[in-house]
This record gives sequence, structure tokens and C-alpha cells, in this order.
Amino acid sequence: MDYKLPLLIYDDQCPLCVRFKQGLERLDLNHIITYVPLSSESVFTQFTKLDPQACRTKVHFLRTDGVVVTGQEVVVEVIKIIPGVGKLAWLLETEVGKSASSYFLDHVENLRKKLQEKDKSCGTCR
Repeated sequence: MDYKLPLLIYDDQCPLCVRFKQGLERLDLNHIITYVPLSSESVFTQFTKLDPQACRTKVHFLRTDGVVVTGQEVVVEVIKIIPGVGKLAWLLETEVGKSASSYFLDHVENLRKKLQEKDKSCGTCR
């Protein structure tokens, strides 16, 4: 399969990851982003710079220029490219925005750890 950039790789076995992807799809009305589940191994054949093991530990996003972005930086990148939402991207670049983003993502990480304890089948929660 030939994937189009930008591309978001998410763990389709992790409920938190699936909800994140579903939320983005609701904002991405123009279908700008290609959403690829981690279980689609063909993405690793097409984009050899992606490490499957690393993708299991953090969300990965490939920008249109081929640059790989991971973790909390993905949120900033996605916000920049979705029309309407992108106009608010400057808020994340302020110190208050960075602090709020960090706080939110820290809580998401804690939730992922709790999911890991409850469900060992969750790939990115390991």
C-alpha cells in the first residue's frame, strides 16, 4: 500500500490511542492526515526511517517533508496543519501554552501507565 504524507501512526489495540485518532478525525474534515494503525506493517516498508519498536512506545507523525515527529510534538504539528485549529497554534508556542500542553500530556502518560497495568495487550502502553 502506498501511504500519503502527512501520516499519523497509532496503536489500534490501545483504547487511548484510538480515541486520540478519532478525535483528530473529527477535526480533520478535509482528510489532510493519513491515519495508519501500528498493525499495518507495510508502512514500515515504505518509510524505512520508522522504527516499529519506537512507534510502539510513542505516537509518531510524518510531516509532508518526511520529518518524523514523536510524542507531545505531534500535537503541535497536527494543530498547525488542520485548518481553523491552526490559527490557534501560536497559543502552544507561548510559555503558558507550553506549560498547559506539558501538563495535559503528562496526565495522558499517567493514564497510559494505568492502562498498561490493567491491559497487557495494549502495544503503545507498554
